[in-house]
Amino acid sequence: MLTEQGYQLGIAVYIGSAVISLVLFNLWFLRNSSLRVRLLFSLPIAALLLTPALIEPGAKTLAPALVVAAFQFLNHGPEQGFEMAQHATRPLGLFTGGALVLGILSCALFRPRREEPGET
Repeated sequence: MLTEQGYQLGIAVYIGSAVISLVLFNLWFLRNSSLRVRLLFSLPIAALLLTPALIEPGAKTLAPALVVAAFQFLNHGPEQGFEMAQHATRPLGLFTGGALVLGILSCALFRPRREEPGET
């Protein structure tokens, strides 16, 4: 059985690797992009990687929702996999959708200002 310290270490390692992956994604693929584009892509990816979910309904421990959904789907097959993974896909969809909305709003808010003719 996993001890509490082992569980905390595992979660810390996963969160650290997800943050490092997100930073490397920004450095490699979005190096020359504006802040708007970086937020539009980074926020949903961060939500996909960092959203927590219960391992199974009624459990007391959390795990990354993407990992839980994948394991539930792969262990129970396509017929029951979607039903068994709903406890993980609901928060995953909610947080990813919210992050996408925030990314779209950031695109609208961080538009470059246009200079009017005559202004220097």
